Amino acid sequence: MRIAASYACFDDFHSPVPVRTDGNVTLAERRGPPPPPLTLRDPRIGTVVAGRYRILEKLAVGGMGIVYRAERIGLGRAVAIKFLRSHVVHDADTRARFESEARAASRLSHPNCVAVIDCGLDEDVPFLVMELVVGRTLRQILDAGPVAIPRALDLVRQILAGLEHAHEHGVVHRDIKPDNILVWSDGTRERAQIADFGLAKTSDALGISHEVLIGTPNYMSPEQTLGIRADARSDIYAVGVVLFELLAQRKPFYAKSMFDTLRMHREAPVPAFVDVAPDRAIPSAIERVVRGALAKNPALRPASATAFLEALDSASTDALLDSDEESVHEMLHAAGEPHWARVLVLTAILGALIAYAILG
Repeated sequence: MRIAASYACFDDFHSPVPVRTDGNVTLAERRGPPPPPLTLRDPRIGTVVAGRYRILEKLAVGGMGIVYRAERIGLGRAVAIKFLRSHVVHDADTRARFESEARAASRLSHPNCVAVIDCGLDEDVPFLVMELVVGRTLRQILDAGPVAIPRALDLVRQILAGLEHAHEHGVVHRDIKPDNILVWSDGTRERAQIADFGLAKTSDALGISHEVLIGTPNYMSPEQTLGIRADARSDIYAVGVVLFELLAQRKPFYAKSMFDTLRMHREAPVPAFVDVAPDRAIPSAIERVVRGALAKNPALRPASATAFLEALDSASTDALLDSDEESVHEMLHAAGEPHWARVLVLTAILGALIAYAILG
């Protein structure tokens, strides 16, 4: 497994795109020269930051940031350090967003959120020190091929757990997408962690004008496309898009034009899984939950990440019962007339359902 290359780095293809409501695209996120190849020698490598972090190698380069692997001197702890790129370091809005990320992420301490360990300035360049996650992004997993339904549900459950923690601490992410989810294994199970709080909104963060829309078009909630202030339900919508993509292997709304994509979030109905993924056999109970998360009206979505998680768990149980109904009849028929045989079959099925509920 390689180190995930998505520590809030805003790569050029998936970078958040500010869009003014007058229809003119603001290209602030894409200005400046293209990122240099990772193979070029970087003068930061080998240097010591803040007297305690030695930079070892470059991990990722994006439109706004550069991420390095480093170690904490004296402790030998591996960490990731993110610096603003030189062409945006003096941009007031970019620095404000970077500082907002530091404030937002520093509030959080949860297994499903990438932890910020430290922050500061190095020669007037802001930096963040984060835990080093060895794994892949959810985007890389999606690009590798179909994701099994149980695996998709487990990853989304973890994302929702991390979001609930963030929301409880007054942090709305506002840019949930596969590129910002890091996935790795601790040897016993697969773990998902939310990264990149660069667009997060906290109670003390600098305000962002409602005349500018900020986010990633494919995952924007309808209210975000209109410049309305995002809240926890906007994150719920984005998770619904991610879950749809995991289950169907395609996004629910996508058009060649970015503006058409934004319009689809506001107006287009959610596609049926039977139409876009007929070979996936996605349970109807799960589909109802996805549709609820993708409601155009925020008031009709799950009120919180916990509510979304509970609905998903309930739907998973319903789906298991529905899928077992036919097999139960077949097993009872195969058991024949003896009452004791039917009792044994029903007992075995009940035990399996209880075990599933406990493990879930």
